[in-house]
Amino acid sequence: MLYRIGIIVTLLVALCGMGYGFLTVFRRKRQKGGNPPAKDTAPGTPAKKDAAPGKHDRKKSKNSPVEVPAISAVAESFPPVEIRETPIPGSELRYYQAFGPSDTIFDAWFKLQAFTSPEPIAVRLMPSDGTTPILVSSFLPDGTAHSSTEVFFLELANAIRSNGGPGAWRGVRQLSSFGIPASAREGAYHIFTGSLRLELKSVQIMGLTFSVAVTFEPNLGLVPKHFSDLNTYFHCEMPVGGVSGKGRSEPENVVIGFPWSLSGVTLHSQDAQLDSEGAKIIRAIIGKYEKFVCQNQVVVPRPDDANRKVTLVSDGIVGIAIHQGIVHGRRFLRIEYGPTPQGPIDEISAGDAEFLRFAKSVETTEQPHPETEQEATLNTPF
Repeated sequence: MLYRIGIIVTLLVALCGMGYGFLTVFRRKRQKGGNPPAKDTAPGTPAKKDAAPGKHDRKKSKNSPVEVPAISAVAESFPPVEIRETPIPGSELRYYQAFGPSDTIFDAWFKLQAFTSPEPIAVRLMPSDGTTPILVSSFLPDGTAHSSTEVFFLELANAIRSNGGPGAWRGVRQLSSFGIPASAREGAYHIFTGSLRLELKSVQIMGLTFSVAVTFEPNLGLVPKHFSDLNTYFHCEMPVGGVSGKGRSEPENVVIGFPWSLSGVTLHSQDAQLDSEGAKIIRAIIGKYEKFVCQNQVVVPRPDDANRKVTLVSDGIVGIAIHQGIVHGRRFLRIEYGPTPQGPIDEISAGDAEFLRFAKSVETTEQPHPETEQEATLNTPF
């Protein structure tokens, strides 16, 4: 009996060994075929190796084309940009699409992603060195949110530091240059007095190709909020003079405030079909806001264009200007949306008056320097 049991145990051990050998060979074949063995990770959690593929992993991807599309599909999945028309208090007029007078640079960056275009979003800083954008989006807008506010913040700050150059530095001013005492804390604060323009070209609107541009200009009325712990606008460091280093071991950087407010949204087209299709767009705007039309296609001749026409639509709050004519031998159509100058939503004009009040308050509350006070009260026989 014991002899038979021994034979059975021996056979079982042999079978287990063969099974283990077959399983090992099978796993090796699966690995060679491009299917990695399963790992003990939580559902939806990528393996550690997937986060930073090494040189051998990259070679393996080239030889395993079946895996690459699956990874790319997940990486390129972005949520759609959902935007709504922006109401403007007291006005029946609207800016183009979902843009509004209170939009920040981050709002505009996000909303431009709602369009579809074969070209990237370009960011231009004025003044700056050259005519090229300081930043170009790494994606082509397709109606989905490729870039968040946080990502744009970091990319814009890096672009200004790296690409702004001496030209951008020429737009930097200390508040002391606006009449605020240099000895005051506020007088040492730096702001950028230039403008920013976000532009997307090759956008299809009613069958014509347009560029959509959103422009931001300095609003001095935002500056007092910086000193009231209500810092609501963009700041970043810039190298002094606009050039990093200048032979020094460590570049000298200064924190700059960019108190920008949206000044206008512009649509521009020089499409070859403007002769036949441009009138439809003009009629559509005039028909929508007929009771607010101030002047309808009034001829405003210029030396290079005797038939330049301008249409103005305004309700005293929002203004829409339509320009049509010929430039460099080509017909153009430009539609500008913005606040009515000196109107209730003209934040930039109102900001100038607000800043003047702020500057006067700094002058009146500044404490005299101790040494200056001593000299003034010194009793001398001379």
